[in-house]
Amino acid sequence: MKKTIIQNNNGITICDSIVMSVKRRSLNLRKAEAAAIAVSGMIAVINSFLGMFDFYFDSTLLMFAAIGFSILYITLSVIEGKALWVLTASIPLYVFCAYKSFDKISLGLKYVYNVIYSAAYETSLNYYKRLAPENEEECVTTLFVFAVWLLAIVIYYFTICRPNPVLPLLVTFPIIEIGLYHGIEIPVFWGVLVVAYWISLLGMSTIDVGEYSGGFGSFVRKDNLFFPKRQMKLKITEKCGVFIVAVVLSISFIASSVMKITDYERSDELNQKRKDITNAFNEFSIDDLPSSLEKLSNAFGLELDMKSKKLGSMSSIKYKNTTDFTATFSGGRYENAVYIKNGVSSLYDDNEWKSLDDEAYDADVFDDFEKYGIYPQDIPAIIYKASNQMFYTEKSLTIDNKNTKSSLSPYGTINTGNLDYITDTLVSEGDDNQRYTFTELEYIPDAIPYPPNRSYSLELTDSDYSTLIRDFCNVNNIELYELSSDYFELIFRYKFSDRIDFYSNPDALLAMLIEDKYSRFVYENYLEVPDTAAMDEVREAYSDVIPSYLTDMPNLNKLQILNNIRNKMDDSSVYTLSPGKTPRNRDFVNHFLLESHKGYCVHYATAGVILARMAGIPARYATGYIITPDDFNTQNSNGNGTYSIDVKDNRSHAWAEIYLDGIGWVPFEFTSGYSPSSSPQPTSTATRTTVTTTAASTTASSANKVSRTVAVITSTTSPVIMAPVSDDSDGHDGIKIPPVVKKILAVIIPFLLLIAFILIRRYVSINSRRRRMTTGSGTQRISHMYDYAGLLLSEIGIERCERQYLEFAEYAENCAGGKYFPSQSFSKMTESVLLSAFGNTPPSASELQECLAFADKLAENVYKNTGFFGRLSLKYLKCVI
Repeated sequence: MKKTIIQNNNGITICDSIVMSVKRRSLNLRKAEAAAIAVSGMIAVINSFLGMFDFYFDSTLLMFAAIGFSILYITLSVIEGKALWVLTASIPLYVFCAYKSFDKISLGLKYVYNVIYSAAYETSLNYYKRLAPENEEECVTTLFVFAVWLLAIVIYYFTICRPNPVLPLLVTFPIIEIGLYHGIEIPVFWGVLVVAYWISLLGMSTIDVGEYSGGFGSFVRKDNLFFPKRQMKLKITEKCGVFIVAVVLSISFIASSVMKITDYERSDELNQKRKDITNAFNEFSIDDLPSSLEKLSNAFGLELDMKSKKLGSMSSIKYKNTTDFTATFSGGRYENAVYIKNGVSSLYDDNEWKSLDDEAYDADVFDDFEKYGIYPQDIPAIIYKASNQMFYTEKSLTIDNKNTKSSLSPYGTINTGNLDYITDTLVSEGDDNQRYTFTELEYIPDAIPYPPNRSYSLELTDSDYSTLIRDFCNVNNIELYELSSDYFELIFRYKFSDRIDFYSNPDALLAMLIEDKYSRFVYENYLEVPDTAAMDEVREAYSDVIPSYLTDMPNLNKLQILNNIRNKMDDSSVYTLSPGKTPRNRDFVNHFLLESHKGYCVHYATAGVILARMAGIPARYATGYIITPDDFNTQNSNGNGTYSIDVKDNRSHAWAEIYLDGIGWVPFEFTSGYSPSSSPQPTSTATRTTVTTTAASTTASSANKVSRTVAVITSTTSPVIMAPVSDDSDGHDGIKIPPVVKKILAVIIPFLLLIAFILIRRYVSINSRRRRMTTGSGTQRISHMYDYAGLLLSEIGIERCERQYLEFAEYAENCAGGKYFPSQSFSKMTESVLLSAFGNTPPSASELQECLAFADKLAENVYKNTGFFGRLSLKYLKCVI
């Protein structure tokens, strides 16, 4: 054949053909290597999922199904060509078989979810109730067989035939994430192999982008060097994938072996950091995204303050054992636990503790607090001083914040002029080093006498208090009979204790007058319980310790009821730092008291507040820290009667505040497992959950009794009380869809999704190809046009194979010239492509226009001369036209 020689200005001679000398063709193992990668991914995904849970199914049948589907789809993917028609036809077959087995698949999904639910929430209860055990094996096996079938289609086709990580990742990642989302540990080897499969598939699809786009092989010029394109069959894609899998597994194996041989041990700091990160990832939850992001950022050393409000959103709590603040006490040893609070919440709704609405604080009594200088936070200390002058002492507490930004304060604070009040809940000193004067409430009267009527004849020598009391009585319509300027008689609706000496403590008289008015606000706002079926179940289960609702109850009776509630909670529940998450469809209190029977202080305190309110006792939820008498030891003594105690994060705590008439708010301990003078130490350490005003997370610290309102609790065990079974066969309410409609939807929805996928794929492919042919440099555009022309010619049986470019052009002219395209037009296009690629002669605008018109005309004629099913394939399966 005569060779046409073209001389360009670079001094390089370009002939009409390029002859390449290569070694004898070696055995091509590309498909085998791709199949090996696909098989490793298939096995890894299946074993990773099955290794996380204990399912009841026919493992032999599933194994044979996996082997059968693997052989079938590996064969189809390796053969390609017309074999892909069989693979495509298996998709509607899959949908049809799934439709026929819909009932078993849906039932199998319920059995599977029950296992996942039990493992994730560490409970023996089932999410779906009333499922027949005898059907479990068959239904679960059916579900798994269809899952394996789907995995085989996706993994083998998109690994062997068209390497693409998108769809395999979309299918396999959720399977693994089911366990990881709930903190279930994945088998290490299979987990590593899954990751290796993902990375290798990503590498195979990106090592040379465009290999599987339907183009033809040629050379690419880089300066004065020529490189063969991948279609020249000098390919290493699959070898790279195998290499990636081998490297990932080897690194994991070598690292594990070296650590075992050398007996390597990580430092405590590194171990702690690793635990923090692991726990942050394991406990990551979309349901509690703010808290999850906060824990994740803190694990990596970034302080991100995002407060969590959802109760039961974490399966466990763990601590870093870091010091949150240092508390320095004066006044010698303390005989009772000291509660230091930083948050009080009042409204329980949707598994959250919230503050009262702002409108509630518009009550007149809040104006009285400011006007008369006595707040609810002051009343317990004032009353205690007036009724126990012989034992009353004032002590000081200085708080030096380390790792907490919240304001901390003890009970029994005394206002010396430096306190800021937060509604009726908290006090704050304001500085980082907060200093409080307070009294240790060693004794609070258990009851205030309630005589029918009582009048007090008082001679007040303090003119300031005399004026304030007269003003308060006049404003609030309290009967007052003034006999002289310094002597008057009062008749009160509310009755006071004989133990209080009002003559020498006029501030106590004013405090009790204010408390009388404030108590009405308390009973209006701190008895609210959600009106739900879940609360009705709790009320029914605890009806033996909750009396009929009473609004006028002596304090002694209140304390007895609270003790009965605490004892029953103690008998029917177990204290643990790892109670599991509360399911999203469950009420937090109901789930703790009637289902899981496991919890820590947050669970006990929340349940205690709700049960107290059901009994007519005002209560609210408090968080903070607890210091026990054991902390006042020689190690913490400063030698001058003061003690400096480092309060660690594991002393964060939650408890209930109850309202005693005539006294005010005092702490009450519901949490099980507490001793008189010490707190149980957590058995594990890791990331701490910060306690905030509305936070659901605190700790497991223990508390001592505070006066007679907090009793010592001893842990006991008793049979677990099971939750009532719902009449709904699924165990929960929901919209009922008729079975016939479900089956119709099961067929229609996948079919519509398949159609949508095909149309979107076609749209993307056509537009992407058109954009490549109409934008970019002239050399790139004409190259894409030539590739497209070659793809169209292959559809009518004209393959290039091993022919050189001009040989292929001559062959195509002989086979299709004059029928599918004008004679010599493809040869002309080939010459333009060669000049552009190897001669540094970019095509002119007219040449580009002619080549584009040639490609469009060829596509039109190929489509016209193809049968009906062939046209469907060209348009929707191959996306060629």
